[in-house]
Amino acid sequence: RVVGCVGTMTNWYLREPMLNYLALLVRRIDRIKILIVTAEDHGRLRADAERSGVDPRRIVLTRAEFHEMPELLRLVDVGLFFIKVCFSKKGSAATKLGEFLATGVPVIINDRVGDSGSIVREGRVGVVLPDVTPEAFEASLDAVRQVLSDSEIARRCRDVARHHFDLARGVSSYDGVYSRIITIRA
Repeated sequence: RVVGCVGTMTNWYLREPMLNYLALLVRRIDRIKILIVTAEDHGRLRADAERSGVDPRRIVLTRAEFHEMPELLRLVDVGLFFIKVCFSKKGSAATKLGEFLATGVPVIINDRVGDSGSIVREGRVGVVLPDVTPEAFEASLDAVRQVLSDSEIARRCRDVARHHFDLARGVSSYDGVYSRIITIRA
């Protein structure tokens, strides 16, 4: 099984909690491997991962161009990202959520960032941690095992991505909003 992290793991992303969680997954779930695709400094990231307790034999770090991402995401069984919870993130959604789901990859995320938690819970397309504490990490392990053994989850992920992140639907929705605004102002 492969847990994937893609893109940046700094700034709004909680690098240390993600690495701590990955270390726990490697210790507690059989045959877990980690794939991290990022342009960040691999030497520093590898050192941070080892400091967090990630077995260096279980982690692969690589870089990729945008056009290479679909091929790499096919290797991933579950995606992981934790985002800093703050006021500005209440109305935010990580692009990588849509990317993972559109490629049939369920996710492990933290709650209270935009509506991502409710999308994942309602669609049954991953695990939503209430916070990024060791207790929440431990409590999530059975749910992660279920996600990894769910034969229907890839289909649900793609369905949820189509429902929430489809470009044509988004354009149509915005067109409706702007049309109503114009009508109200007229």
